[in-house]
Amino acid sequence: TVESVAVNVEETTYSLAVNRLAWEGGVRSHADLDEHRQQFEGEIYGIEPGNDGNELILDMIESDIYGLGDWELVESSTSGMLAEVDRHVSAGEWIVFAGWEPHWMNQKYEMFFLEDPEKVWGEQSQVETLANAEFIEENEELRRFFEQFVLDADVQATWIDLVDNSGKEPEQVAQDWLRENPEWTQRWLEGVEATDGTDGFEALEQHLEEQASGS
Repeated sequence: TVESVAVNVEETTYSLAVNRLAWEGGVRSHADLDEHRQQFEGEIYGIEPGNDGNELILDMIESDIYGLGDWELVESSTSGMLAEVDRHVSAGEWIVFAGWEPHWMNQKYEMFFLEDPEKVWGEQSQVETLANAEFIEENEELRRFFEQFVLDADVQATWIDLVDNSGKEPEQVAQDWLRENPEWTQRWLEGVEATDGTDGFEALEQHLEEQASGS
């Protein structure tokens, strides 16, 4: 049995997106895609096989929703898909692909999410913390932390960018960011105690200092 402990990031998006050339060509909705099938060469670019987004695209193709019955899903990976976005943009070609935010792709590319009249992708989504109900009831400090662990989409996009593109290990990315942004960690750890009973924010600061000194 699990329960939603907190909404950590509000108003996230996962849907089909197009580049500026396609957007300016009149593709504003999923319903506009098939009218411009030739410009897209009948291809939608996705990520790893089995991903939820890919499955939704395959369902649209199989059910001929939005007239996409004769389209093809090109499955790859996140990096492979974005490499295709780079290639199409550089070549002055149209592309439609599975996009989401928060992610650094929204800062790198002029990309536009398409309207979804049939609600294939559902309503506005969000990032939540889910936890075993009994576990979270027995760990009040963790519950308080998760409830206060709220951030905006730009911060999460920055994290993803640093993990993907900085060349640093994720643990180092996290430590550097926490060290440089105490105004966030103070809010997240307000009223939270560490396992030894000390103030949570002070315990984090001490830990980061020890990591920086190599102790």
